[in-house]
Formats: sequence, C-alpha cells, structure tokens
Amino acid sequence: MKRSQKALDSQKMTEEIRNMLLLALVFEIVVQFTTEAEEVKIEAKCRQDVSLPCNANFNSKDYFSVTWYKNEFGPEEKAQKKQQTGIIRKNLDEKEGKLYKFHRDVSVDEQNRLVLSKVTPIDTGEYECAVGANVGRRNINLIVKLEVPECEPDETTISMTTVDTDKTTSNRENRTDLPLIWSLLGYGAVALTKILLSAIIIWGFHIWTRRKRRW
Repeated sequence: MKRSQKALDSQKMTEEIRNMLLLALVFEIVVQFTTEAEEVKIEAKCRQDVSLPCNANFNSKDYFSVTWYKNEFGPEEKAQKKQQTGIIRKNLDEKEGKLYKFHRDVSVDEQNRLVLSKVTPIDTGEYECAVGANVGRRNINLIVKLEVPECEPDETTISMTTVDTDKTTSNRENRTDLPLIWSLLGYGAVALTKILLSAIIIWGFHIWTRRKRRW
C-alpha cells in the first residue's frame, strides 16, 4: 500500500510539473506575439530635416531588429485596412540597414530614428517603427504621425520678384509722357517732309521732261 501511495504521489507531481511547463510555454508564446504600441505626433515645417523617434531601450539585449514602414489607408469606409510600405530594416548588430524601394532617400541614425531630409507635404502621413524582440520579450510598435504644411514661396524667389517689380515701377516713374500737342506736331512734321520730297521729285521730273522735248 505504501509503494502504491508513493507511486500515485509521484505521478501526481509529474502531472503538476507537466502542467506548469505547459503554462510557461503558452505564456512564452503569448508574450512573444504581444506588442506594445505607442503613438507620437510631429509637426514639421516645409523643407525642414526631420528625425522620427523610435522609443526603445536599444542598449539592452531585449531586441534584435528595427524596421520602419509607412502606412497607407484606403477610403474612410475601409479605414481599418492599412497597407504597409517598407522603408528600411536594420539588425541592431549591424551598422547599416537594408533599404526597401521607397520613393525618397532616407537613413537611420545611431538612435534608430528615421531621418527625412527637407520634408514636403508629400511626406505627410503615418509612419511605424517595428522593433523585434527576443524570445520572452515584447515587440514594440511605435506609430509616428508626421504633418507637413504647404510650402511657402522661397525667400530668394520673393526677393528677386520684389527687385524686378521695383525696377519696373522706377522705370515707369522716370519716364515722362509727352503732351499730345507735341505728338501731333511730330506726326505733322513727318507728313510735311514726305509731301515736300514728293513735290521736289515731281518738279524735277517735269523739268527733265520739258528739256527732253526741246532736244
């Protein structure tokens, strides 16, 4: 009886240990596929250099990679359906990342921030930093919403336009309009000159004809 009781106790303990290991495995899997999500909003001026943050403790050994995406959304009725466009992926044990086919030049700095140079309104949108965690740690997904307003005219262009306008105005101010009577006298003088030249030519032709008849 004592041996039978010991066998039962041993079997029961084995089952408890097995259940504990199973629970630990399930917990490990859940943690593995669980993510921590954050959201940040950034407003930038047009043609400004911007660095989008990715808040994670990269000095620890909890993470192994960081990937930047740009999220595109459809119409409002399909707002839940987003399409991710890969920008750049970097393994934390490497210095340089792998660029995807994105429409503009980008880079990642030492803090794994996404660097966008001279942003324009086309860069407005939702960006996502996905940090891959090692087994037993949580992944991190950080949403960064970037807003870039319409660009104002370049200061150099404004300056050149102002100078040209000032020159035109100055030329107009310096130009003196002649009175109407002087304009009429000028046209009359030109007309009189043409009449006199015509009379002289006719008179000369008449004299030449008369002399020719006498000969």
